[in-house]
Amino acid sequence: MPKKPLPNKVHYTNLTPGQHGDYIIFFIPGNPGLIQFYNLFLKTLHQRIAKRLTNTSINVNVMGITLRGFECGDDSDKDDIRSAPEFKLPLSIDGQLDFLFTTLNDVQTRNPHTKVILMGHSLGSFLTMEMLQRRHFYSHDGACLCETSTYDIPNFAGAIAVFPALTHLARSKSGKVLNFYAKIVGLVLVVATHLWVLGLLLPTGVLRRIVVWGLGYPEDAAETVARWWGSSWGIWESVHLGTEELVRIGKPRWDDEVWGSGIHLLVEKDDWVPEKEWEDLLLRLTLIGERAGDVIETDTQQGVVESISK
Repeated sequence: MPKKPLPNKVHYTNLTPGQHGDYIIFFIPGNPGLIQFYNLFLKTLHQRIAKRLTNTSINVNVMGITLRGFECGDDSDKDDIRSAPEFKLPLSIDGQLDFLFTTLNDVQTRNPHTKVILMGHSLGSFLTMEMLQRRHFYSHDGACLCETSTYDIPNFAGAIAVFPALTHLARSKSGKVLNFYAKIVGLVLVVATHLWVLGLLLPTGVLRRIVVWGLGYPEDAAETVARWWGSSWGIWESVHLGTEELVRIGKPRWDDEVWGSGIHLLVEKDDWVPEKEWEDLLLRLTLIGERAGDVIETDTQQGVVESISK
């Protein structure tokens, strides 16, 4: 029996077809970039925001998409954006950025008056900051100062970075371990190849059991991991992006004007955050002042929902 495809997009709204919301939270996942990892979180977030806005005329939609290369058994060839030749796999971070801008432009074309709030988790936070940096080079009179005018976000209203990977990833505790193995010639390729072959040979149910037993994941998360494991490009795109992340996510080079675009950081100190470099980043934000937005420490999904929906 064919496996049911995993959706490449989730969209939560209280509006009827044809209606447009006041705001849309556009969510960008981390690595692996499957939006299904965040389905419950985004659903809960939308419900909480909708409840707080019950007695107002404001409507907020919540949308999230799967990054290119992480599709699981879907009809991607029927998606004009995902099947476009410029998004041929594997994609680099810059390729994912182009994909995100193209997707976001399509969303804004369908919702021309809806204001956009970007939101990313981990790598998704880095992608969010890079999108804002590119947008910064788009002049007010419409003249493009970068490669293409598609880097505009006309109705940008703010950004939220959840547990962000923004500084010196390779210097973090987990980053050092990953970087060590990445430098062993051929190791990553051998491990990835073995995992990929297992994913092709074993049924999804067996892969799900391995994830539950080996990692202690709940069933729904284990199902998503198993589908990623058994997909055509999931492992390869994760490795491709992960290797680049270790090099690319170094000293933050975003302009002060980008930090002053209404960025809100929801942070936790974990093994992917180098403590000294993170403190240096917080000091820079302090020097920028109130324009840099809020930095809120939280270590739970519920805490993130509460912070965003206030």
